[in-house]
Amino acid sequence: MVEGLELNDSQWASEENVVKVLNHINPVRIRYLNFKNCNKLSDGSIKLIVEVCVNIEAISLINCTNVSEKGIQAIVENCSKLRTFVLVYDGSKCQAHWPFTNNIFQILMYAGRSKIENLAIVGFENLGENGYLSLIDHFSSTLISFDFGGSKLKNSSIQKISEYNFINNIQSLALSNTEISIDEVNSFSSRFSTLRCIDLSRCININDEAVITLSKSFPLLEIINLNFCSSVGSASLEALCQNCMKLKKIKLRQTGVQRVPFTLKNLTGLIELNLLQCNLEFPPAIFVENGLKEIFEFFDECDLGNRRKIMLLGPSKCGKSSLLASLKRMKPVKVDTRSYGISIARWKPEIDTKIFNLGGKSPDFEVWDCSGGQELLGCHEVFMTKGNLFLLIFNVSKEDDCKEVKVLYETIQAKCADANVILIGTHIDHCHDEAVMENDCNVILEQIKQSHEEYIDRIRAEIDTLSKLKTDAGMTGYRLRELRQLLTQRIQNPNKIFRVSCITGQGFDELTDEIIRTFSDYEYFPRFLINIPDRLYEVYGIVLAIRKASTIFVTESHFRDLLLRKEIPDIEESLRFLEAIGAILKVSLPGLIDDGEIQQICINPPIFARMVVSIHCDNLSAQRLLSQDLPDKLFADDEQKVVNSLKSKIASEVMTIPREGVILESLIPYLFNEFTEAGEIQISRFMRVMLDQGLLAEGASDGLGLSISNYPRLSKTKRYYIPLLRLLPSTPQEEIWSPEALPEIDSNTVQIGWTLELYSPTSPDLITRTIARCRNCVLNVIVLQHWLYGIQLRRDDIEVQYYARCQTCLRNNVECGCKFLISELYEAQSLGKVVCCKVTETEINADLLFPPQGTMKDGMNKLGQWLRSMADAKRRYNREHKPSFTILPNSDDDDSEDKNEISNEQEEDPVSVSEIDMKKIKFTAAEAVTRILARATISYLADPEDTGSPSAKVMSIAQGFLNDACMGSAADAIACLSSSNPWSAKWAMEDASRNLVQVVSPYVNWKSIARMKNKPIDNKTALDSKGQVTCSALCNIQ
Repeated sequence: MVEGLELNDSQWASEENVVKVLNHINPVRIRYLNFKNCNKLSDGSIKLIVEVCVNIEAISLINCTNVSEKGIQAIVENCSKLRTFVLVYDGSKCQAHWPFTNNIFQILMYAGRSKIENLAIVGFENLGENGYLSLIDHFSSTLISFDFGGSKLKNSSIQKISEYNFINNIQSLALSNTEISIDEVNSFSSRFSTLRCIDLSRCININDEAVITLSKSFPLLEIINLNFCSSVGSASLEALCQNCMKLKKIKLRQTGVQRVPFTLKNLTGLIELNLLQCNLEFPPAIFVENGLKEIFEFFDECDLGNRRKIMLLGPSKCGKSSLLASLKRMKPVKVDTRSYGISIARWKPEIDTKIFNLGGKSPDFEVWDCSGGQELLGCHEVFMTKGNLFLLIFNVSKEDDCKEVKVLYETIQAKCADANVILIGTHIDHCHDEAVMENDCNVILEQIKQSHEEYIDRIRAEIDTLSKLKTDAGMTGYRLRELRQLLTQRIQNPNKIFRVSCITGQGFDELTDEIIRTFSDYEYFPRFLINIPDRLYEVYGIVLAIRKASTIFVTESHFRDLLLRKEIPDIEESLRFLEAIGAILKVSLPGLIDDGEIQQICINPPIFARMVVSIHCDNLSAQRLLSQDLPDKLFADDEQKVVNSLKSKIASEVMTIPREGVILESLIPYLFNEFTEAGEIQISRFMRVMLDQGLLAEGASDGLGLSISNYPRLSKTKRYYIPLLRLLPSTPQEEIWSPEALPEIDSNTVQIGWTLELYSPTSPDLITRTIARCRNCVLNVIVLQHWLYGIQLRRDDIEVQYYARCQTCLRNNVECGCKFLISELYEAQSLGKVVCCKVTETEINADLLFPPQGTMKDGMNKLGQWLRSMADAKRRYNREHKPSFTILPNSDDDDSEDKNEISNEQEEDPVSVSEIDMKKIKFTAAEAVTRILARATISYLADPEDTGSPSAKVMSIAQGFLNDACMGSAADAIACLSSSNPWSAKWAMEDASRNLVQVVSPYVNWKSIARMKNKPIDNKTALDSKGQVTCSALCNIQ
């Protein structure tokens, strides 16, 4: 059934065609007519229509310039039921003139029988204002909306309109492109009590003051149009969001709005927000372009006031995932499958805000569920930050889990000194003896208490040591202040274990209350209860916008510049706050001079975590890559023959990964899905961060290169040792020789690395191929080094085990379990005897395994000599045994072979230092210490008040730098040099660092430093651009 006629931009509306249409419809049923841009529509056409369509209630004529006053008169005379009349002329879209005069008002008022409710006469500048007033007065009893936009209404006329008695019935008011000002707004703001819609677009006199008045006067407002009002700003939008809760449409195109307030979320009925061509600062324009849904999602992400970060840590299969699922759903949930990697979820518990002091809001937790598998040990600490809450979880029914709790607690303490830790025991439904479970929990609490006391003692001891230097300048003073502040804080010592069951739900209510109560404690988490500056929200908004561009890392200097531009009052506190809630992650290494690229801030920690996990745990990536036909789009615009060649090279390179244990840098974005969206610059920064944090180890850059067009900046020859992943057979139930052998490598089982779970004893067959290893692969024992037929394992600080095949067994192809132990490693001069289960004892010398005694005490020159001797020994051994990989390139010292002769008996034994350890010592340790000394020297020269002895002052500053960098790669290498455990506690690394400074001190040219002290020096310039030059000039390390 046809109820209306509607034509847009049509040439059809001639009188002849109108007659044809009317013959095919029932004109009595027609209720509305809409004609837009119909230049063939004439007075005759209008008359034909209205004479037969006697029930028309609404007519709209837009830019129909051939309709004159005669046509309007025909409408008035025939349409007695007319309720809506719209007459619009838009000169910008219609070149023809529409010659209406003031007679139009008299014609419309002739409609004495009509009860017009909605009246619009828009765009006719030639019509007089008295005509508008007369028209309004004539329909005063029925009018509920009028639109006189673009008219020449003066302020006095608008003032008169507000004085009419009928005005209280008006629901829609449109005065666009008029001269209405703040005075007129004030005059009628108290009269339009029922106003639902107002259009003041293009009114140049409307400003924030006027809009604020409107928002307070019209609480029932549903639609407001302020497009092109340049004087309307952010204050107007904020007032509308606070006072007009029923708003459905807000139009602010090309206005001065720069910020969208969080109170926009209170407008639950809002369906349109037009902010096109506004110079937005918050949210960034990228979040506004796709509509309200994305704006609201952005606000949810930016609600930082009650954001918290929680890390779930614990052994593998202890119930972390089940615990998180139960907390989120508030009912018992058991997750049967083991989770790998790091899972990140949001948890918004419903709480009684009257009980917990969280500013009247519910908390918003970002929970990191960290896998306890061996493949990720050493990775979790990268994501630990101060201000996090750590849930340390263990299975109370497993004795091995209970033993790991103390180690995990010490790891948390070392990375986050003032961390809050909640101990949680799971699987209590498996423990039928309450007394035994109580005793186990008490033992764990006693171990934690002892570890906590030892930690406090170490802090006090370090304070005593640094206080003896009698200086509060530089990094030494900073470290002292940091340590003293730690002692004054309430460093939490867990005194209770919360016991829960994911089967019965026991203990979860108490645990949830404890988590929320901990965060609501002002003394523990003061930064969460302060007022967050609006500018900090803007900074985080920019961070989210940068994330959308697939950016993961930015330099720390760039991020600090962003905070400065936003005039953030306390940059350091803001950085700590953003890091504590998980918004950013600082991955820089303090205390080292670099070109600036190493000082990175991760602005997308979840993506960073997924990339780390993928490169450590995705053992199907190579197989997945080979099983698919590589799309040509990966190779940019190369010719087809070049593409075919590249595909062949990629397949060949991938097949060598399991055999050689290294991966080419240019292949990484193709092997791992998480790298697909990241650009080559971000991938390069990611690899740099992984190396600096010790999560990967760089391999030799030999072999054929592979350059792919889409990633030209990625190295075509650089290779990395990949972590050990999950390919070997499952873990045995008892202590046996396991696994028996590596699986066969073929095209169907191509993997990236293997998982290595070592037991005592362990089969030597594990070493049939090169093991790809890196620092984070800390297993039940630590792989110190390996060779063709053996492996060296560190059990603790004073015991090392070797598993190898002796020469006799190798010649006879006899399986044996040859092993020997070494006690008191630091005093050892030789390894004693190798005990073979098949043949008689054989002597072996230790000189190829460890630096000779006294190497550290004799200074860095002995270190270089020892490195060369190791390289020579390995080179000679390689020539004879031809292993499948090369440990070190040839030494540049022609005399090294003469200076470091090794006996034939020593050459026969296949024992040497691994490539990774030696490269760390050779390149990282010496370079890092040199840089630290250079930076300390620059700090000393730049301080005009420091006039003490150069050697004492510089060494004191350097010691402070080393303390600050004790968890970085430099300290790890230093710890390796001193034969301490590079994966042990922070305290041991600090001792090693201080010892190395004293070792290097005699080789520093202090006279040059003293001469330079009297010359002016710019601290910033020296640090940024002259650090390397100054380093080489002042430090003369042999």
